Amino acid sequence: MDAPPPTDGGPRSRASFWVRSGSPEDLHALWALYNAIVAEGLFTGHLDPLPLSDRCQWLEEHMDPRFPLLVAHDAEGLAGYGTLSPWRAGRRALDGTVEASVFLAPRARGRGLGRTLLTEIVYKARAIGHEKVLAVVFDTNAASLGLLESLGFERWGHLPGTARLPAGRCGHFMLGFDLLSGGAVR
Repeated sequence: MDAPPPTDGGPRSRASFWVRSGSPEDLHALWALYNAIVAEGLFTGHLDPLPLSDRCQWLEEHMDPRFPLLVAHDAEGLAGYGTLSPWRAGRRALDGTVEASVFLAPRARGRGLGRTLLTEIVYKARAIGHEKVLAVVFDTNAASLGLLESLGFERWGHLPGTARLPAGRCGHFMLGFDLLSGGAVR
């Protein structure tokens, strides 16, 4: 179990969560949480559990300071995480655009942790010098859409019927936040 966070600039505490930068020591907990979310069949395009080797490469990519990983813990362990990832990696014309992702354990949903992680991720994106932050969300995920829009993300596009989930076909919304406009996350 994690010790309470220090008050000297260490991990930040929000209500009953501690948020800090991710590290290689988080690998197994991140892998287990993501695969549990995959098993729900509602929030990601992955329909089968990912092997640990996939998460090893993913974690290594998020040790790059341009694409941070934030982890949130509560008294039970890892409660969620947020990341910035390259948008269409390798296409230099898109280097100023990143994708934000947030995943939460079921026990952490509806408790403000998604807002905390997403807000921190957007602030980090601005500090790093990114220009646009995208979020790609299933059009059936009303909670995430509501959260993103409440923070100032705008719907920039809709891709209808692009996903086949266990519960049926759905589409994606692409939402964006323009960091160049000077606006702050609400």
